[in-house]
Amino acid sequence: KRKVYNESDLFVHEGIYHSFSHHSRFSGRDEAMVLEKINAAIQTGNRFLKESSCLIITFGTAQIYRLISSGKVVANCHKLPAKVFREERCSMEQITALWNPLIRALHELNPSLKILFTVSPIRYWKNGAHENQLNKAILLLAVNQLVQENTSCFYFPAYEIMMDDLRDYRFYSDDLIHPNPQAIDYIWEKFGATFFDAKTMEAIKIYEKQQRAEKHRPLIPE
Repeated sequence: KRKVYNESDLFVHEGIYHSFSHHSRFSGRDEAMVLEKINAAIQTGNRFLKESSCLIITFGTAQIYRLISSGKVVANCHKLPAKVFREERCSMEQITALWNPLIRALHELNPSLKILFTVSPIRYWKNGAHENQLNKAILLLAVNQLVQENTSCFYFPAYEIMMDDLRDYRFYSDDLIHPNPQAIDYIWEKFGATFFDAKTMEAIKIYEKQQRAEKHRPLIPE
């Protein structure tokens, strides 16, 4: 059942209405406008899921933030003081226990839907290298379990490609955390070779050529 957000789902911080479940682009000073944007996006997403053939889900970290006052897990802290949240690390069992019912619900909405999982190759560096590795290991184990238990679920090894094929730091941006354009192109090529047929690959080449043409600035516009 599609949730409809109302006033009780929002909070006010420094004169701005926010939802702990949404990105800050939904926030604003007008409560009614914020609710309208949120509910319109949910309606659009619901319609999209009913019509889609494939859904790609990327796991980034096993770390979560829980609102101390209510125990609710938040998707966005909206720059509130750290003292109002409690940071936790999910276990593989917690992740699969949440996702298996969600996968079943998605298939009730769209029985033909295929779900493709990836684990983000971007390091979650906030708590250091060891914590990042623990987080990624939990996510990899959770995805493996979900794929084993659900025949409609698949896995693409973006994380492994970055860590193994592209392990040299020349494939990273200046922050040494994010993949640079060369790495992104390499992973995209691997993705296409895995999932796209020849007709789709040809259509992508045409589209990319059109994109480059649109970005081109002529020396003499007239």
